[in-house]
Amino acid sequence: MGQGLPATLEVNQLASPRRLVSDVVADGDIVVGAGVMTIVSSSGSFDITLLDGAASITDLANAINEVGAGVSASIITDNHGARLVLEGQEGQDQTFSVSGDFADYNYPPVVTGMTLVSEAADALIVVDGVDLAYGSNVIENAIPGVSVRLNTASPGMQIIISGDQPTTTISDLVSDFVDAYNQLRNALNAATAAGTDSGTAGPLAGDPGVREMIRSLGQIGAATLVDSGPYRALSDIGVRTDRDGTLSIDKERLEAVLSSDAEAVSNMLDPLVVDDNNPGIAGVLQAIRDRLQGDNGALESSQKRLDQIKENLADAWEKLDQDSGRYEAQLQQSFANMDRQLVVLQATQSYLTQQIAIWNNNSD
Repeated sequence: MGQGLPATLEVNQLASPRRLVSDVVADGDIVVGAGVMTIVSSSGSFDITLLDGAASITDLANAINEVGAGVSASIITDNHGARLVLEGQEGQDQTFSVSGDFADYNYPPVVTGMTLVSEAADALIVVDGVDLAYGSNVIENAIPGVSVRLNTASPGMQIIISGDQPTTTISDLVSDFVDAYNQLRNALNAATAAGTDSGTAGPLAGDPGVREMIRSLGQIGAATLVDSGPYRALSDIGVRTDRDGTLSIDKERLEAVLSSDAEAVSNMLDPLVVDDNNPGIAGVLQAIRDRLQGDNGALESSQKRLDQIKENLADAWEKLDQDSGRYEAQLQQSFANMDRQLVVLQATQSYLTQQIAIWNNNSD
């Protein structure tokens, strides 16, 4: 539980970045010409240079994004045309200015220039009656031990942040994880089914990489998520591994541990400080993925093997196509030869018929 809980929170203003928009032009390919733009921000002064041949507003936006000034650029296009939009970072101290050779894109403008859409501002909140200002909408230290993400400003509305753990939410998260895991495991079971022959076996039956993936995932119920506390693994809170490898939940056990110490369950699933000894459920899954997909990982090896099979099949298909072409040519040549022989035979038959007729007449 956070040390400062319960606490009252009022959000008077969200942190925002400075945002500028240019006048409308036909499209992002409109050429602005060669020149230099200078952006001055809290990170320093940065020159963006455009040369002939790469001098459209799209080129300008790309160059701004590459320079690392803490200002992002984008081209927004609608039915009226295209606009260049520049956006800084959240916080009152994160303002920036634009000057240089491209007068239509300078700010503050002189004669022409960009239009201010929103100004850089701090988040303004009141915690237990104390006015506070932060340069971000993620507040880490206003309430000890509690991280708050601000989504909406609601001046005059006070929110009570309680120290009670949302047991229903934690239970739902466990159920959602088990459901997602079971979908994956059922798909793997179907893909690796042994079958009685190649026609009934799964398409990945016998694949060593997938077998290793199944083995690794099968250990997740007993994997250590944290190195201290009353609950250190999913099996401690009632998540069981069934005979087919899927997971199920002992709901009575889960309800009991949540009623006993919901904060310990939450810290096990998502540790406050994530490290090698306290990976949480996300860290365990990440470690499995990295191990399987690493340079020498089982899935990487399987992928290489399948790529080689694909290449071999492509070569075999190409050879078969070539052999079929040669065989077809041979057959056509054979048929042509047979056709010529048939003409000769027909001529010979006609000649013999004539000679026989002559011999018969002479015999008379």
